[in-house]
Amino acid sequence: MLLERLKKFPKDKTLTISTIILFVPFIMITVFVFIINEIGLRIAYGYGVLEFELAWTPETIDTIFTAWGQSEMEKQAIVTYIDYIFLITYSLFGAQSVLILTRKLEGKIQELGLILTLATTIAAVFDAIENANLLIMLINPADFSPLNPFIASLCAVFKISFIEAGICFLYIGAVVLFIGKEKTSYLYITLIGSGVVFTCFLFIWSFYVGIIGGSMYSIILYIVSRAIKSENT
Repeated sequence: MLLERLKKFPKDKTLTISTIILFVPFIMITVFVFIINEIGLRIAYGYGVLEFELAWTPETIDTIFTAWGQSEMEKQAIVTYIDYIFLITYSLFGAQSVLILTRKLEGKIQELGLILTLATTIAAVFDAIENANLLIMLINPADFSPLNPFIASLCAVFKISFIEAGICFLYIGAVVLFIGKEKTSYLYITLIGSGVVFTCFLFIWSFYVGIIGGSMYSIILYIVSRAIKSENT
């Protein structure tokens, strides 16, 4: 099986070095392009890129574009082009980070990790389709199909879902590795408690992201807990 080969390929040293190298552009683009841009848009106009991605309808798009104005729309088109570079970076960084952790795990949890090494790659595919539809609307604001905002938002939901699935696994897997599968009570208290905090934080950022993140965390936690239960019995 192809995923089984990931247990040994690439070599640990190569995997670690390449992940560290990818970490630099990942953090720089995340902070200086996307986080600062998102905060600036919300403060200045009340609508950020996240609202744009999850607009769903032409009416909502018109509202956002009216608030942004032509100059800001041109800037966001550039940001969307940059996102094509970023999606390659985060897909590789995410996949390799999950793989590094997965190799330290065992049993069914490791099997889940091998599957989730594909999560950010699948997310990047949806991101690319989403970006194409966003650019159509940004470049032709007066002449786009009603399908464009719908397709963009649908792809954004799938993108966020797969990204958060990978993030949730990274956290849950790391906690399991650190605490151990034998201390189940302490392990579950830690994971459930931090899951609630994580979900609340996401809800503050966005209702959609909170729903998706909470759902992904619950699903990953359920699968991991079932795997631990079967291994401990």
